[in-house]
Amino acid sequence: MSRYFVCPHCGQVVEGWNASQDIECCEANLGHSWQEVPGPDEEEVKMTGYNGYKNYETWATYLWLTNDEATYFYWRERAYELLRNPRQAAYDLAHELREAVCEDTPLIGEANLYSDLLGTAVQEIDFYELAERFLEP
Repeated sequence: MSRYFVCPHCGQVVEGWNASQDIECCEANLGHSWQEVPGPDEEEVKMTGYNGYKNYETWATYLWLTNDEATYFYWRERAYELLRNPRQAAYDLAHELREAVCEDTPLIGEANLYSDLLGTAVQEIDFYELAERFLEP
């Protein structure tokens, strides 16, 4: 976990283990030392998510699925069709979304840094949350 330091004069916050050394933020910086302050709670950051979504990966996927009109209407129509069985609709739509996104994922199956990073990002997508959003009226 990173350490955070604040200038007691101007309030500038700097992240890093050596932030108390050789950093100038304001004219009053002469002769005073930076004070360590607590940083953000990692659990709190995880809980708040990204733009109202569980995480960045889920938000970005929803953004891409809804930015193209044809894709957006396809998934809305598919959600409406699945509502015939409301208890199962979110689960089924999440499954279909996962299949569609994973099927179109480039580099999967290749052995390199980029396929590992992409595969990890895809695993972070909350497809159930995406399904619930498409099922909203």
